[in-house]
Amino acid sequence: MTAIITPPTYIELPAPAPPFIVGEPLGIRAFELTAYTSGYESTQKNPGEVGYGITASGEQAQEGVTVACPPSMAFGTVIEVDGLGERICQDRGGAITEGHIDVYMDELEDAIEFGRQKRNIRIMKED
Repeated sequence: MTAIITPPTYIELPAPAPPFIVGEPLGIRAFELTAYTSGYESTQKNPGEVGYGITASGEQAQEGVTVACPPSMAFGTVIEVDGLGERICQDRGGAITEGHIDVYMDELEDAIEFGRQKRNIRIMKED
């Protein structure tokens, strides 16, 4: 019996976006933005359950304030999102990787309408 050995197949993966460095001259970078809510569809928690509406940093999620950021951004980091204004990194998420920000919204309909967008992000203050 003859064994057939095939060579391994390699695929090239895109390099992850480099983390921000505060004060870096090119501190503005395009990010992919999505939106989430405190609801079950985003957090697998229902109103009244322990941890509902509470971010990974322990803060209450607030529309116009809270964003989920990649691990390279410390909790408390203030960012400016083109067209949205300043937000604070208060949350994490399993799908939030380098180059991706999740914007908190109170209403599911608003989050769905927001969809997936590319916007420039600038770090204003690291905590």
